[in-house]
Amino acid sequence: MLGAGELNLKVVQIFHRSQNVLSRVVIFGGIGLVGLFFFLASTLNRSPWATGQGVAREQPIQFSHRHHSGELGIDCRYCHTTVEDAAYAGMPPTQTCMNCHSQV
Repeated sequence: MLGAGELNLKVVQIFHRSQNVLSRVVIFGGIGLVGLFFFLASTLNRSPWATGQGVAREQPIQFSHRHHSGELGIDCRYCHTTVEDAAYAGMPPTQTCMNCHSQV
């Protein structure tokens, strides 16, 4: 009589050994493709094409920096309040113009 743990059973191998390698390639390849997708999506999302960098915007009114900062002597930071904190000067809100002008 055999005791516990002494059974002499053979396990039938269902899949060929090469399937282990194939399954690992599929799993890690899938993870790599998902990572590549997210990398490319985030890169495209920040690209100049997607953000519109370099595209000239239509100006609703004629504006002259030469007149405002040159002739009138208004400091650039009066209108462009984020120029020292951000990578871009930013567009001032209409309320900034209305501090001096009665209409725009």
